[in-house]
Amino acid sequence: MKAGTQVPMVQPCRVGDLDSIGPFRLLGRLGVGGFGTVYVGSASGKAAALVAVKVVHAHLADAREFRSRFTREIAAIKRVKSHYVPRLIDDGAADDPPWLATELIPGLSLDRVVERCGPLPEPTLWHMAAGIADALAAIHAAGLVHRDLKPQNVLLVPAGPRIIDFSLAHLTERPHQASSRQPMATYQYAAPEQVLRGLQAAGRPADVFALGGTLLFAATGHPPHEAESQPELIDRARNARPNLDGLPPGAYDVVSNCMLRVPDARPSLAQLRAEFVRRAGQVGDDRPDAFASVLSPAVLSLLSDYARELADIARDGRRTEPPRDEPERPPRPRGETPLPPYSLSSEPPARTRQLTDAIAATEDLPGSPFLSATLTAEPPEATEPSPPGGSAYAERWKHAFAAWVCAPVAVAGDIAVAACLDGTVTGFEADDGTELWTAAVDAAVRSAALLLLTGRSARRGTTFIGAADGGVHAIDVVSGRCRPLFHAAGGIVGPPVAADGRIYIMSADGCLHEIDQDASSHQVLFRMDGQATGAPAVALGTVFAASSNGFVHAVDAATREERWRLPTDGMLHSAPVPLSGQLYIAGTDGLLREVEIANARRWTVAEIGVPVHAAPVHDQGRLYVGGSDGTVRAFDITRPRRGGPVLLWTHRLDDEVGGLAATGGRLYASAGDQLLELDGASGHPARRYQMPSVIGSPPALAGGLIFVAGLGGEVRCLARV
Repeated sequence: MKAGTQVPMVQPCRVGDLDSIGPFRLLGRLGVGGFGTVYVGSASGKAAALVAVKVVHAHLADAREFRSRFTREIAAIKRVKSHYVPRLIDDGAADDPPWLATELIPGLSLDRVVERCGPLPEPTLWHMAAGIADALAAIHAAGLVHRDLKPQNVLLVPAGPRIIDFSLAHLTERPHQASSRQPMATYQYAAPEQVLRGLQAAGRPADVFALGGTLLFAATGHPPHEAESQPELIDRARNARPNLDGLPPGAYDVVSNCMLRVPDARPSLAQLRAEFVRRAGQVGDDRPDAFASVLSPAVLSLLSDYARELADIARDGRRTEPPRDEPERPPRPRGETPLPPYSLSSEPPARTRQLTDAIAATEDLPGSPFLSATLTAEPPEATEPSPPGGSAYAERWKHAFAAWVCAPVAVAGDIAVAACLDGTVTGFEADDGTELWTAAVDAAVRSAALLLLTGRSARRGTTFIGAADGGVHAIDVVSGRCRPLFHAAGGIVGPPVAADGRIYIMSADGCLHEIDQDASSHQVLFRMDGQATGAPAVALGTVFAASSNGFVHAVDAATREERWRLPTDGMLHSAPVPLSGQLYIAGTDGLLREVEIANARRWTVAEIGVPVHAAPVHDQGRLYVGGSDGTVRAFDITRPRRGGPVLLWTHRLDDEVGGLAATGGRLYASAGDQLLELDGASGHPARRYQMPSVIGSPPALAGGLIFVAGLGGEVRCLARV
């Protein structure tokens, strides 16, 4: 083994371990799981032909229902045809104890790689995700659901990821059978329906949820759910939203969509794989070293160490440890989280995310005086009963797309424009839904269009669209003719915004772009140090833009100079809100900042307490902020500036806040598949509407109509009854 390697990946066999089973000699331990111990084995007379041998725990081998389950696991592995899933070599389902042998993958589990080398960068993440999606597609094509996908069950090798452990796999065409003596889930990664209703409720969407959780861990180093005790963990997996802290902006939409609470709202594997391949830049790339080319030197070195260790075992034979005086640890009690196969320690992997202490109530920029924040006790939540059945919405029209609709509808005059993830952009008559035209930009569109009309009666105007490949396009609202304007080096972040005859657009490479409203010229107005996040905002001749390193930049639109920059302790996933000489900023650090635009040295802070992902909105002197905990908070922003925002009321929704819109003293909030109308002054609910899929963006309000887009690919126009 290479000098400097910390701990051997393969542990010695213990006293009492079998020397051999079936035709295989057992050479060392790979790990212990809830169902058995996994060994490195070799076939008699073939020292170099290593296999992974799972030997069932003795206390399970005596259970008749478990032998039936184990037989199904063997059948499951046989059914799957994918190079991303290890081949079954041999089995002894009728032996005592039962065992099975698969080809040994000379790779390490994703949790071990992240523990040793840190979270994966995005290019590696998307290449790995495409391979996992391929493996799951093969598993589903065989009529199976894995039901226990997690970082410990994903092995990384230079040729790509591999999925292991079919202990909880289920044949979808067979009646469900499960023993209460066996684990039903790894709760950190299990879908809510699996935790709430058991394995029988875990269909293919549950694998998609677990895929999202696995990618979350790969990108951040932490799982969707964590807790100090098993009961607390189960409660969080049932009721809490996944912890998405630390996700790179470029991964947030895909990962969060995978982990939506409503199973049918999650994307299909086919949609995901196409998106993963596109993001990885793998289209037409069949090189065998494609995955190895995006692995860091540290990961490649770690995998090389392991390959050398396996070669040493193949040459030297069985590893054993000295006899110990203390007895073996008894089997884990039922209900305790099992150690996964190929996991070599009972200790959880090191986390790259550290919990932070409470943030101080006062902050300032270097060289500026402190200005105290106003922190008020949170008032009771509005607890009015649900809206009566008569207070509802009437559907004016609806339109179904072939892909997700992640962006809100753009409305101006009598025109509505909707864009979906496959790059289709469609113009409608706003009042009756008559389709006017359809254009295609040949790349995913995740942000709203900017619709500018130059003559309402003649409906002249242009729709500006930014796509995920960095392309910016102008679409004529009369003919639907689409023409490219420019191509940025990074994908377009947030919707375009217009002010003073100019249009401002941000791209992920950190550039703030400016084009004329007639789209006759383009220039880069400003370059940020980090990636661009959220969306731009414009007021008082200043463009506000956020970067991934936590800064909000104020850029003078005339001189292209940075007027000031403001540090935050998180990231913005939405646009800052300029209003009456103040700028309101809410992001993942859980704070609402009120900043004087002209003198950014003076600012105040109010505590939200949870990350904010949806854009705050204002109406009639109130600022509304939706938190990741599903709570909408209303702040009074009419008090003297030294007082800062004052919390008026809170209202808890049934799901995470997806988007907010406000007008005429009414607040409209999307959460899950629900649209809820609240009284802006009190927070009391007035109307409710349910979409067939999750609403992934803010509603759009225009002319007394409400336009709602669902991730399932449907846009609906509603009118109050």
